[in-house]
Amino acid sequence: MKHILLLILIPFFLSAQVKGVVFDSISGKPIPYVGVFTSKPESNFSTDKKGKFKAENLTKQDTLWFFTTGYEEKKITVENLDKKILLKPIINKQETENIDLYNQKKQWIDFQTINNSLKTTSSSSTNLKAYFIDGIHSPDKKIILENLSFKVVNLTQKTNVLKIRFFKADSLQTVGQEILTKPIIVKVETSEKRESNNVYHFKAFKEINLLKEQINVPKEGFFIALELINIEENQFNKFFGKTNTILISPSINTTNIETKVYQYNKGKWKTIDKMNNFPDFKISIATTKN
Repeated sequence: MKHILLLILIPFFLSAQVKGVVFDSISGKPIPYVGVFTSKPESNFSTDKKGKFKAENLTKQDTLWFFTTGYEEKKITVENLDKKILLKPIINKQETENIDLYNQKKQWIDFQTINNSLKTTSSSSTNLKAYFIDGIHSPDKKIILENLSFKVVNLTQKTNVLKIRFFKADSLQTVGQEILTKPIIVKVETSEKRESNNVYHFKAFKEINLLKEQINVPKEGFFIALELINIEENQFNKFFGKTNTILISPSINTTNIETKVYQYNKGKWKTIDKMNNFPDFKISIATTKN
């Protein structure tokens, strides 16, 4: 009887390969670079630029969370997973305002000059971390983000991509609602030829114009989130001794600043204790006349 029970349970716990495509439930178009977070965080993965995904080392009882900008989160078990995944878009009813800017733009935050370290953000799977930024109290003027810049490190010989996301902060400085409904995808190219297994720090200065996004800087503060995307083009083989480890490229240079950092895992935001590797963001703001 014990042997029969064991034979019944073995298939349930065997690893399975999952694959499929993620689509917009209204337009029917595939959704690129969707983060798929699993009940085993080391197995998190992403969809590619065509919305396709493939993952291994998961069992039928594992849970997946499809979580990306502009869509409602979807939770499903591997056992109930279809090859066609539909995500419901979030309808943004707020219209974009015509803003009138002052000519003066102000450099607000520059972490690139503070204790700059040689450390970088790194991960072996899809990873989403949100970094808290203090707000600005301005009773008579609206303050919006103008530019965000940072240094990136490309570890591969291919064009890498990463995702920038923005979230509101509540009164307790925890991660709240996502601000944008369209993702900001950053492409990082490399122009150097090198051995595929040789770590080479190609530092590129990336600057993103945020004026059109009209992201307000509230007094409560907000979060800037970096999402490392686990797709084939971003994977880099790194040997630690005789052990081959896959790392996700690109990564961001960091500086030694203690702040509140949250990581998205298993469908929830969880605080990271003693986190002092803050991306070396440089942020400028603009003041509106209205």
